[in-house]
Amino acid sequence: MIAAARSGRTIREVAREQTSLSEEELARVLDPASMVGGDRPPEA
Repeated sequence: MIAAARSGRTIREVAREQTSLSEEELARVLDPASMVGGDRPPEA
């Protein structure tokens, strides 16, 4: 995260360069809802 902030790039851009994660894996691990326990569908 620090590398992204210092370079002006997004966390996704830095992670894409520094990991072997696929775009789908990046989308899953960087999903804000999953970071806050959003494993349930949003309430209507």
